[in-house]
Formats: sequence, structure tokens, C-alpha cells
Amino acid sequence: MEDPGDYRQEEREEIEQSLPAHQKWMARALRALEEREEKEQKKLIKAQMHNQAAQYDGQNCW
Repeated sequence: MEDPGDYRQEEREEIEQSLPAHQKWMARALRALEEREEKEQKKLIKAQMHNQAAQYDGQNCW
């Protein structure tokens, strides 16, 4: 099964190649920002799941 992230990466590269030279730097900067925000979002979700699991730690959850 193909990773959807790979498809998005290929699509971004195609779009970036079609841009004029003076706009490519902005596309790269926006892509880096988007990737950084995506990583932060994953960290927040992981922390929230950890906190929810910690609430039930040691309890019988039947």
C-alpha cells in the first residue's frame, strides 16, 4: 500500500517545478512551515492520548 504522504510530496514537487523562479523560495518556505505544523499537531495528539490513558491507569475499565 502506498503512503499518502509520498503522493502529497510528489504533488508538491510538481507544483513547485511549475512555479516561476521568484516564487519557488516561497513555496519551499510554506512547505517547511506546513511540515513543522504537522509534526507539532502529531505531538499534541500523542500528548492528549497519553493524558487520557493516564486517567485510566490502574483502574478497572470494564
